[in-house]
This record gives sequence, C-alpha cells and structure tokens, in this order.
Amino acid sequence: MKRRAHQPTASSEKLGLRFEPDVLVRDRYSDACRPNLYLQPEKMLMLSVLEDAIYCFQRFYRPANARERKLFLEAEEWIWDDRLDWPYSFVNVCQILGFDADYLRNGLLRWKEQFRPASSHKTAQRFIGSRPYRSSR
Repeated sequence: MKRRAHQPTASSEKLGLRFEPDVLVRDRYSDACRPNLYLQPEKMLMLSVLEDAIYCFQRFYRPANARERKLFLEAEEWIWDDRLDWPYSFVNVCQILGFDADYLRNGLLRWKEQFRPASSHKTAQRFIGSRPYRSSR
C-alpha cells in the first residue's frame, strides 16, 4: 500500500496559522507594560507640583525662619486637603499621575514620625539618667 503525501488543505493551513507566534502581540504587550516615559506637559507640571510639595514638606519640617515655616505649612495643607473641585488638588494630581494619595500621605506621616521629638518626660528621664548623681550635702 502506497501512502499519499500529505497535501495541505485550506483548513489545515488556517489551523497552522493559529499556532504561529504573532509578532504584533508582543509589541502591543510590551507597549502596555512599559512605563510611559513621555508625559504630556500638563502631567509634567503636575509631577513638578507634587515633587515641590514633598520637597517643601521634608526640607522645611523644622524651619529656620518664617519663610520656611510658611512653605512647610502650605505644603502640609495641600497634601492633607481632600478637595476634588480643582485640577491641581493633591488627590487629583495623584490620581492623574497614577499614585495612591493615601499611600503617599502615610509615607510622609511615617517619615515625619522619625523626626518627631521625644516626649518631654522621656527627654527629661534620659537627661537625668545620663548624669551622675551628686549629693548637695
């Protein structure tokens, strides 16, 4: 018995195409997963506003003068304001840039806790405990 050579039919050719790699899918996938390095000018401005607020919050947390104190208070007020009625509010800026506003706020609170002075009772205890006791007799 003689075997006939397999002749591809139209349906088997279509089936074969289903299992071949699709080069375009890879490009679409990598474009979707790659960070958007190009930002629109409005987003660049929003990112700059956010960066400046975080910088002022951290840099002027312990202000040396009235100007620094004002910058810190303005940044702090903006960061903790929940208003949504203007495009450059903290919540809107975070949302548009893809950041979680509450996550950033919690991070800033944790950062602030590191630099909070100890309570006066503990400070006094450390101060007294570090000195040798002297009798006044």
